[in-house]
Amino acid sequence: RQRFVPADLWIAPARAWVKKHASDPNRAAANARAASTGETPNAAVVGGLPRVLRVCPHVIPFEIRARMLRSWVSSEHIDDNADGGSPHRRETVTLAVRRGNELADAMTQLTSYSGGGLSQAMKLPWHVTFVEPTTGQPEAGVDQGGLSHELLTILARGVLNPNFGLFQAASDTGWLFPRAAAPQLDGGLSMLTFA
Repeated sequence: RQRFVPADLWIAPARAWVKKHASDPNRAAANARAASTGETPNAAVVGGLPRVLRVCPHVIPFEIRARMLRSWVSSEHIDDNADGGSPHRRETVTLAVRRGNELADAMTQLTSYSGGGLSQAMKLPWHVTFVEPTTGQPEAGVDQGGLSHELLTILARGVLNPNFGLFQAASDTGWLFPRAAAPQLDGGLSMLTFA
């Protein structure tokens, strides 16, 4: 690809603004998180930085965005354990999926999660039980993380498979990108959110 402008041109005009508003990644992440949840701790910042992160994140250097993300994840982890409880006692998502129908079963259960839908279910630990499709009986075993890993691997392969319809492969590189018609598929938007 031919470059028509220097790489710094996209970042240079925003450097002064970034120094002013994103110099403290902890505060910037807290403000971005508050804006995404509807809280408004500081109207001036909420109108600025989170909007920039949503509309044109490329103007904030990657290193600062990465620090903000780490700070945001860390603050959510602290919020989850703010009641003084053990992290081992936190809420979990229980999934019972049939072998051979993992993608449909898991997406149905994740999107209808009563604790906040797909976005909240993706943040919590999963306890997975595989069910034998012919008998309807759960497979023997205890989920110590291996079944969750197996299910996540199956889901990723299924969703990213070009034959499934959400993604298509570039002919020259083989890289995947969302198919234009993906939102029209049944549950396509939630599956793209998952992917």
